[in-house]
Amino acid sequence: MSKSSQVLINAFLTERNTPNPLGDRSPTWGRHVEDLSMVDPGEIAESVVVIEPWEHVGERPKDKVGVIASENVAYIVDQILGLPTLIVPAWKHGISDLKRFASLASVAKLIVLEGGEPDVHVKDTFSQAF
Repeated sequence: MSKSSQVLINAFLTERNTPNPLGDRSPTWGRHVEDLSMVDPGEIAESVVVIEPWEHVGERPKDKVGVIASENVAYIVDQILGLPTLIVPAWKHGISDLKRFASLASVAKLIVLEGGEPDVHVKDTFSQAF
């Protein structure tokens, strides 16, 4: 990650006085791509790649809606860094050629592997804050 990106993220994380530190821009939730090899390498190089190992990371207790962390990451990356996000749903189709995928993803500005604790599928371990 570039130094300027680190500065912007640090500024966001330390901001506690603004009602909406992300501003009022319309959100961008990322672009889902089934196969990274179908994306122009130049676009990958200017993007953040998020790998989804499963469909969602849990459900909100109030409405049983799946929490899709990758879209939250895409939103924050867009709002703070102004970068597009490519979301790869590995849970859906897998990754057929890991070496090629790694080679393509390695040129991205940042790679995020969506995840959680090993007990992420045990709903009793989730916060009831929602």
